Amino acid sequence: MRGIKVVKDTETDYGRISKVNHWLVALVVIILLGLGLYFHDLPRGPDRAELQALHASIGVLAILYFVFRVFWRNLMGFPEDPPGPEWQAKLARFVHIVLLVAIIVQAVSGPMAVWTTGRSIHVFNWFSLWSPMPRNMALHETFEVIHAITAQYVILPLLVLHVLAALKRTFIDRDGTLRRMSGI
Repeated sequence: MRGIKVVKDTETDYGRISKVNHWLVALVVIILLGLGLYFHDLPRGPDRAELQALHASIGVLAILYFVFRVFWRNLMGFPEDPPGPEWQAKLARFVHIVLLVAIIVQAVSGPMAVWTTGRSIHVFNWFSLWSPMPRNMALHETFEVIHAITAQYVILPLLVLHVLAALKRTFIDRDGTLRRMSGI
C-alpha cells in the first residue's frame, strides 16, 4: 500500500506520476514554444518548413501524453497549498488551471491548423495523420491564430509567472514548493 501512496498524490504532496508529468510536460512545452516562436518570424522557405515539421512531429507525439497530464491532474486534484496568503494560493490555482486548458487548446488547434489546409501531418517520416477534412483556408487562419495567440499571450507569460512564483516560494518564502514538485 505504501508504494501506491508514493505514486498517487496525497493531500499534502505530489506523487511520482504528477512529478514526472510536470517536468516532462514542462520540457516538451518549452521545446515546442521555443521552436514555434523561432520559426514564426522566419521567412517561408526550407528552414522554416523543417522547423515547422519538427514542431508538428514533437507536438503530435506529445498530444496523448498532454491529455493524460490534464486527465491525471483533474483526477488527483491539487494537494493543499503550503502556508501563505490566500490570494497567492488562488493565483497559483488559476495559473495551473489556465495552463492546463491552454495545453488542450494547443493540442486541438495545432493539428487543426494543418488539417484545414487539406494536408496530412507527417510525424518524423514514421507515419502520417491524414486530414479528416477538406481544405478551408479561412478555418486554417482561425486555428493558426488561436495556436499562436495561446502560445505567445497565454502560455509564455503564465510559464514565466509560474517559474518566478516557484522561485519566490522556494528562496524567499522557503515553503518547500520546489522540493514538493521535484523530490529533492
